[in-house]
Amino acid sequence: MHCKSPRPPQTDADLLAVLLHRGSGPPGLRLRQRAERVLHQVGGLQGLAELSRRSACPADRTEQVVAAALELAHRSLRESLTERDLLDCPKAVATCIGLRMAHQPREVFCVLFLDSRNRLLQLEELFLGTLGQTAVYPREVARRALACNAAGVILAHNHPSGVTTPSAADRQVTQTLKHTLSCLEIPVLDHIIVGVGGHFSFAQSGLL
Repeated sequence: MHCKSPRPPQTDADLLAVLLHRGSGPPGLRLRQRAERVLHQVGGLQGLAELSRRSACPADRTEQVVAAALELAHRSLRESLTERDLLDCPKAVATCIGLRMAHQPREVFCVLFLDSRNRLLQLEELFLGTLGQTAVYPREVARRALACNAAGVILAHNHPSGVTTPSAADRQVTQTLKHTLSCLEIPVLDHIIVGVGGHFSFAQSGLL
């Protein structure tokens, strides 16, 4: 029996060329070379993703394609979280949040509102900050938790620096929100910090 040799893994440039290709059949050499030039110019996939995220209305087609691919991946993961116990899949939660926020140039603070079975009800970006800090208002988080009829929440934000170690301010806001929401019998189940290439979980690190 003759077996075909395994297909070699596609490079980042090969995959980007597929996304950019408009015709039928595989993309040609010129398009693959263009994809290689683009990735080289922006510093690889991470640079391209960051560029796409920073552009509110990307004008370049390459940026448009990457932004659309990232958004589709995020929506697919977010949809899957509505059917799963989020406490059983912390990595999937971090991946979903990371796709949305890891490449943002400023800090974004979001909250995942969960039902009584720890499934996602709503994911909302509530506060937008600066390069290194975000003002978080517990009253607004509590108001949204009640509006969503949440049985629990997971807090999340990004560190544009890429370093996911929690700061003193991160620890303080976690405890403040934990105390505020406990008065409403809504537990804070985790606080996840995402950066390019990694994440930090307060729950997994025993900080909750």
